[in-house]
Amino acid sequence: MESQVGLPILIGSNLHLSIGATEIDNIRVSASTVEIDLSDGGAQEGSLTFYSKQALKAAGSENCEIVSVKDLGDDIWQVNLTGRQWGTAQSLALTIQ
Repeated sequence: MESQVGLPILIGSNLHLSIGATEIDNIRVSASTVEIDLSDGGAQEGSLTFYSKQALKAAGSENCEIVSVKDLGDDIWQVNLTGRQWGTAQSLALTIQ
């Protein structure tokens, strides 16, 4: 389940009934950051789930709020969001520790 270069992988979402496809517009992953652009579709609050051998930490958001980043064990990280604003795109950034 590890990416070719060991970078974090988005493995799930509960922000939309489609369980993680419709609300994601773009994902950019570098050696130090994860940036995600969300559409305005889906629930106002929920979570994104990542597989990452390195810790993830909230770095900022636009038109939504990162409530917490939880280590669920076994290299699984849950990014909890709230306040997603309908009618506008949202984005969030995480740093890779």
